[in-house]
Amino acid sequence: MESSSMLASQITIEIAPPSAAQEIALIEKLAEIVNTVYTETESGLFHPNCGNKRTNPDQIKQYISAGELAIAYTVLCLPSHPSSTEGHQAIGCIRIMRHSYTHGEFGMLALDPTHRGGGTGRAMVLFAEAYCKAQLCCSAIQLELLFPTTFEHAFKMRLQEWYLRMGYKIVKHVDVTESHPDLASLFAYPCEWRVFEKSLDQEVS
Repeated sequence: MESSSMLASQITIEIAPPSAAQEIALIEKLAEIVNTVYTETESGLFHPNCGNKRTNPDQIKQYISAGELAIAYTVLCLPSHPSSTEGHQAIGCIRIMRHSYTHGEFGMLALDPTHRGGGTGRAMVLFAEAYCKAQLCCSAIQLELLFPTTFEHAFKMRLQEWYLRMGYKIVKHVDVTESHPDLASLFAYPCEWRVFEKSLDQEVS
């Protein structure tokens, strides 16, 4: 048995089959990854102890059943036998859906923190773009990000710059209390959704 240090890691991204909705361990792990990531990235935006979580296993199961969840897996292969897999582990997910006749949309992009910095997050976004263009026949794609309006949130600003570098443009600002008045009491500060959009008419690369 070769040690993990001698294994090469490969990443695959695919739309989860409906049967995956019955894999309890997978669903619970994805929910944990999403909530861990969003707890970190949206730190300070919500009232302490409000109990707010980004998702739950039932919602993950719903997205999988609807064919809307792409999952990133790490596949460990023996260098001497590239076709021989030693593991197949979910490390992140992204929800992809149709927003309108012309626009696709993605959200709930989450990646296990231990796999950051290797290009997997970007690969997941590119997967969403390619899927919306080829499978949903969309000419554009969008996403919504939550931002405070009274101060600059360091992580959110880095995330905004990341998407701008990938060709996205901010096309709309929406007050959270107007779009989701039921959530207003959860926020510690005034917040807005910033809608980012990118044309898919050019080659997705």
